[in-house]
Amino acid sequence: MRIEVGGNRVVRVLMVAGALCLTLPALWGNERARQLERTGDLNGARELLRQAAGASGAGLEDLTAWAEYLDRRRDPGARAAYEKALAAAQGAGNTASVGRITRRLMILDMLAGDAKTAQTHLDVYRKSG
Repeated sequence: MRIEVGGNRVVRVLMVAGALCLTLPALWGNERARQLERTGDLNGARELLRQAAGASGAGLEDLTAWAEYLDRRRDPGARAAYEKALAAAQGAGNTASVGRITRRLMILDMLAGDAKTAQTHLDVYRKSG
């Protein structure tokens, strides 16, 4: 039996498989945290999200999930968490996430009475399109 495989096809399959290996655990972790939160295990959800966001390979999904969790709990650390998510979104060139995150940051800035930072975030929001 002889199997012939085109070089480009193998590379594409390996790239997709590698991407899935990197992103699926994060998505599963975030989904697990949402399940814990829905069932009332807030400490479990918090710890899972905190660990994911604090990991060296934390991505935009992890950072955003952590910021949103803190925001839902009215935690004052939400602004700092959103700032980290914003930096990740900007680094990835994800303009949709930049817009969404800066919009929320502007609201939190105004609630905190920080008009100067809100203006800075407004400028970032306008530049994101």
